[in-house]
Amino acid sequence: EQRSRILYEANGAWEEARELAMAPDGSFLAIGTYNGAVWVLPVNGDPPRQLSGFTGVITAVAVGPNARRVAAGAGGDEGVRVWDLASAEVSILNVGDEERIWGLEFAPDGEIWVGSGSTLRRWDPEGERPRIVEEIDFSAPGFVSDELCDVDLNGRQALLWESGSLWIQDLDTYDSRRLASYGSVAWCGLNDTGEIVLSSDSPGAIRVGSATGERPHMLLGHEGEIHTITVSP
Repeated sequence: EQRSRILYEANGAWEEARELAMAPDGSFLAIGTYNGAVWVLPVNGDPPRQLSGFTGVITAVAVGPNARRVAAGAGGDEGVRVWDLASAEVSILNVGDEERIWGLEFAPDGEIWVGSGSTLRRWDPEGERPRIVEEIDFSAPGFVSDELCDVDLNGRQALLWESGSLWIQDLDTYDSRRLASYGSVAWCGLNDTGEIVLSSDSPGAIRVGSATGERPHMLLGHEGEIHTITVSP
């Protein structure tokens, strides 16, 4: 029952927020801007805190367990930076591939998944030198496609797009199954548990179905391209 308030106001297009993540405990928002700034914005109205180190567009932001760490990624040779908000220590995760960072996700144990190009890497950010614990290359033999729509890291499965079709593929066994009846796909993704497959086509039709492959429901009424869909818990 409080009035809304502005946590951040851009001064020009380059200061606008491009990426946003909420702390698990709801205490702050982390945003990344077009000019390379990363801001921690407390929701209680305390002063914002800027995390520096990037010069290019921020392409992904994530907040870790217990709201202890904030990670952000960009393109080119900038990689990923992980800030410890308590100690102010900064870790840099960079394999030197100069690919755009398109995905960041913290695991419950504090490790962090980083997506760039056609590869997902799981990093252990602890210690003086962060190390790669696991690497999944979707362009490697065994995968039906390197066109990744979404990944369920807990269920160890990926949603892939190939030649107009959607596929679910096991990340460990490489077993795959084609999802029929999804038609043309402009956007696709999974819900948080990996049990529901979501897609949209260019005219705006939405298809929602089980990841086990049953015929999806079609939801109509939206006109035009859809950029994202989400499912309530």
